[in-house]
Amino acid sequence: MIEVSTDAGRGARTPAHLMHGMVAALLVLGLSGCGREPSSSPGESADVAETTSTAAAPTKGFQDYSVEVKLSPAAQARLAKGKETIVISADYFGQPIPAAASQAKLGQLELGHSQQEMSGAGTARFIGTGFLSDKLASISGDPLVNINVFSGRKSSPDNFLHCDFFQDTLAAAAKTPVVLHCKLIDEPSSSTR
Repeated sequence: MIEVSTDAGRGARTPAHLMHGMVAALLVLGLSGCGREPSSSPGESADVAETTSTAAAPTKGFQDYSVEVKLSPAAQARLAKGKETIVISADYFGQPIPAAASQAKLGQLELGHSQQEMSGAGTARFIGTGFLSDKLASISGDPLVNINVFSGRKSSPDNFLHCDFFQDTLAAAAKTPVVLHCKLIDEPSSSTR
């Protein structure tokens, strides 16, 4: 029988132990390429692209998406009067794999944050700024996004907008523009639709 010595005095390992480790490593490497498009960058080999990928659904990774903010007439007037802005805030997260559970906060692994500021109603495009793609290997399933809208607090220390929010996969956000309606907090519910 051949024994392989390991460092730090952990003792000897037999070929059977090595086989278990090799099978686990091959399984991780084999699954890590699932859903990943072959690399098209010059000089980057497909092996590098596959080993840096993750083991999940084909849509895993950042996908550009748009958020359209619609304002009630009263909210638009208040923004214009106070030279106020709208902030669209996106938080990215995912379900941690067991090995990353200790890094999770409230059961979710943070994958970054991005926000854009606009002067009024309109559409903002999110292209991956603030998204931590290096953490994708630590989540199971697709990355998720939570999108909120609030006033920029330039004319008041408090938010005065009541807006819809969005929470789903990045893939769902990328399918069609996410439309969020906003009104003043003290405005009746049917003002923006």
